[in-house]
Amino acid sequence: MEILKPRAANWLDTYGPQAKHNIAESYVEPLTIRELMALSEGADSEAFLSAMMDTKLDYGEIDGSRTLRDAIAGFYRQKDADNVMLTHGAIASNYITLFGLLSPGDRVVTTHPNYQQLYAVPQAFGVDMTLLELRREDGYLPNLDALRRAMDGGCRMLILSNPNNPTSSVMDRDYLEKVVEAAREAGAYLLCDEIYLGYPRGGVELARVADLYEKGISTGSFSKVYGLSGARVGWIVASKAVMESLGPYRNYTAICCGQLGDAVASLAMKSFDKLMARNEAIVQENLAYLQSWLDKTPAVTCDIPSAGTFVLLRYDRPMSSEELCSGLFEETGVFIMPGSCFDMEGTLRLGIGGDPEHFKAGLAGLARYLDRTTGGQPHES
Repeated sequence: MEILKPRAANWLDTYGPQAKHNIAESYVEPLTIRELMALSEGADSEAFLSAMMDTKLDYGEIDGSRTLRDAIAGFYRQKDADNVMLTHGAIASNYITLFGLLSPGDRVVTTHPNYQQLYAVPQAFGVDMTLLELRREDGYLPNLDALRRAMDGGCRMLILSNPNNPTSSVMDRDYLEKVVEAAREAGAYLLCDEIYLGYPRGGVELARVADLYEKGISTGSFSKVYGLSGARVGWIVASKAVMESLGPYRNYTAICCGQLGDAVASLAMKSFDKLMARNEAIVQENLAYLQSWLDKTPAVTCDIPSAGTFVLLRYDRPMSSEELCSGLFEETGVFIMPGSCFDMEGTLRLGIGGDPEHFKAGLAGLARYLDRTTGGQPHES
């Protein structure tokens, strides 16, 4: 297994900018500054523009603005700004946490498949890593008995993503509490990348590990469910003791998240309900189309998750996922992420937050390509 080569990022860099229809991205269709301002009240928009024109481009507040940290703390129970550290996206949040709390030889358990950073970086730090394989028969949720065995005798850190990337499996509150109890028994920190936690469906109750566990560390950002990936603002939420431990590591990796990103994210929080309504409407429209598309596309199956902004497709063609995705792109200009990037051959990761017109066109192109690979009849678009 390659440790540091970022496979998914390489595919996105290579194919994303050239794609006619990009259905690989896992974020909601990004907003322009103009669109974000339109969601806000007039006074907020005018104040934002005025503040931007008068902003001196120094570091600003090293910890980030109190206004934004207070707003992010509002996502959590019994947390305040002192429990929030701003970073350059969740990728920096994860890195700072791993860098600050892990040392060579530490016992670490990580689920697999997972976002590559969450196992590659700890391995690069020289930890004693156990990969806990997620199985479809378990709903791609951590098997609790196997989890306890993996952490038996003590464990420095358990690392998860919820929803899981790439399977899109979701641990609801009840399940997550059981995972927390296993981590508590082992004395482990519990780092959970919660960047896709949003838009709960089917009445599922979601929770964040920082709310459930004294050694729980939640990471997130404005990139995925909020549609502001270009702002590059992420966060860590944890106890004040953890914040104190991680502070020096933040200072030597990023020092601050930057005033411009802070200002954009702060504006978004002022119109949070409108922003979420806009983004959720996109996801729901795409999900409705996907469900009808699946009914007409027997070569592909999918379990619709109860949260998140992507799904995992399974296909029945005798070709690798990279062959399928490369051929699809060359013939149609449609880009979708091969499951091989996550060690899940025979699957494709589909973003469900993109522009609906591109989403529908991309799925139509995928269906036609799958039909041609078997010589079947043209697919109904």
